[in-house]
Amino acid sequence: MSGPVSRPGPVSEPGPGSVSEPGPGSVSGSGQPTTPVEPRGSRLRGQLVIGGTVAAVAVAGTVLAVVLPGQGPQGRPTPTATRSTGPTEISRSTLTALAPRGLRVVSDQGAVVTIRWYLPAKTRRYPLVLQREPADGQRLMTMEAGATSAKVLGLDPDTGYCFLVGAALEISRKSTVAWSKPHCIRGAVSR
Repeated sequence: MSGPVSRPGPVSEPGPGSVSEPGPGSVSGSGQPTTPVEPRGSRLRGQLVIGGTVAAVAVAGTVLAVVLPGQGPQGRPTPTATRSTGPTEISRSTLTALAPRGLRVVSDQGAVVTIRWYLPAKTRRYPLVLQREPADGQRLMTMEAGATSAKVLGLDPDTGYCFLVGAALEISRKSTVAWSKPHCIRGAVSR
């Protein structure tokens, strides 16, 4: 027989839930460099951010796609709306009662303007849109239901603008929007 046998010390195995990650630049058993594994929480957080962004873009796109066809020949709302049950009339007095009021510019810094308005209580549940003329490529800006102010960016400091705020009362093939009276700045005149 041979002499005493040397046995290696105890080997500890990783327990459940423990993660053994190789450091940067370490080499796997196949001789290939390995990359660190991204923690699961940050990957999930990234997926949530992407999902939220996609949802916000989808809502804004839907409002734009539906509100724009509901405009009359001069950007004015049309008085009729189409629901799944067929065409219905919304009276001018109802549109006037639900329209945002007291539209005013509270800050004009040339390229950025801050606008405020008042919403009737029954209007606070509807999504809002802000329209400006000239459009400068930004015809409508969408806002959350109940919003009472907005910053409009990207304006030409030497150009006059007119603004309208509308509550999207019905979003369908032909949308119905209760528009505020226009508010113009820098010498612009509403059409």
